[in-house]
Amino acid sequence: MSDIRYEFANSTYSKAFVLIDLCATHTMKEIIMFMSKKINENEELTSAEKEYLLERTQRDADGYCVLSQTGSKRQCEYCINWSYAINYCEHCVRKYLTDNFSNWTSGNDEINAIIQECQESMVIPSRIVEWIPFGNLKNIEYKTRGGYASIFKARWKDGRFDKWNYEKQKLERRGSMDVILKQLDNSRNLKSKWFQETKTHLKCVTKANLNVVKCYGLTRDPTTGDYMLVLGHMNWVRPKIKKKTPEWYTSLMKGCWDANPENRPTSEEIFREVSERLRSIYRNELEVDFMTISDKASISGSEYTNKSRTDLTSDHSSKLYSFQNLLEPKNVNEGN
Repeated sequence: MSDIRYEFANSTYSKAFVLIDLCATHTMKEIIMFMSKKINENEELTSAEKEYLLERTQRDADGYCVLSQTGSKRQCEYCINWSYAINYCEHCVRKYLTDNFSNWTSGNDEINAIIQECQESMVIPSRIVEWIPFGNLKNIEYKTRGGYASIFKARWKDGRFDKWNYEKQKLERRGSMDVILKQLDNSRNLKSKWFQETKTHLKCVTKANLNVVKCYGLTRDPTTGDYMLVLGHMNWVRPKIKKKTPEWYTSLMKGCWDANPENRPTSEEIFREVSERLRSIYRNELEVDFMTISDKASISGSEYTNKSRTDLTSDHSSKLYSFQNLLEPKNVNEGN
């Protein structure tokens, strides 16, 4: 799938998804049908990109159903367990991972234990965390420093787990991909605070929490002995606010940059604000009609309730930590 414009395709996916009023009651089947229709109707997408997004639609739906234990169950022909996913069986994937425990080690029992715990409760194949040998990373380039960590860019030779091959009963990888390495200061000491925070982060990623930066696992710098988080690629530079940026978005950006954490908006507040704004923009630009009550009456499937929507967005406020002897925080000018 090297001909896929991933950034463009995923942006198109996000635009279509935000058009769905998730605060209303929709079945998962309705949402899949709505997304599939928008993807197939988009003339800017190539055939390969449409195939990729249609697979992503079902993959995201599978992850939600497995996590929430909702939707129609089916009996796996291989393990005979009941699964909530269509494209994979969570029980088969977990067994595949546990059977492979003896084939890898971080060299540390505590690190092994947390990774194994996460794999035993995996929800989506693309969200599996693992121990990544440092030798599997190449083109490592120092980028910047932030807080108590150094940030590097690298190329992961094999890439993350991507999907489950039913016929071969094994996980398949996406292939070579760019990642970010976050090298934590003094992380050789597993009794320090970083390890507890890392465990929490890995567990959130495993549970398919979309409000958490993707973390594919841990590796260790053999030179320094420090551990590194292997994260999804992202831009670590604070962007400049362009002249034509909408006032509401400028205000939101500045709020996120506030030196006082208590003044920053929560992830739920950001989600609601951006969703409402984008929904309004895309509705006007694309002249898209939302799914109506009459549409819903003709389709049957599992129920996507208001409560489910609340569960996905609640309790994701920024966490406050107490550090000693830090400089007094100050707000900065735009672009700094």
